[in-house]
Amino acid sequence: MSSGDDKSTTRRHHVDEPLMLKAMQQQFQRLDIMFGEIRDKMEKQDAAIANLYQIQGSSEFA
Repeated sequence: MSSGDDKSTTRRHHVDEPLMLKAMQQQFQRLDIMFGEIRDKMEKQDAAIANLYQIQGSSEFA
């Protein structure tokens, strides 16, 4: 391989870096959204469970 080939390969990697970084950033944003949705569902489940415990606790003393 000649030094000219090395330079073109290096240039190609530098050109691809911004695209790769943008793709990685988009993937992290999607993951952040997914984790946010999971967190919201877990909070709703926690509230529903707490409500069930509250209802069960108040019916035991009735």
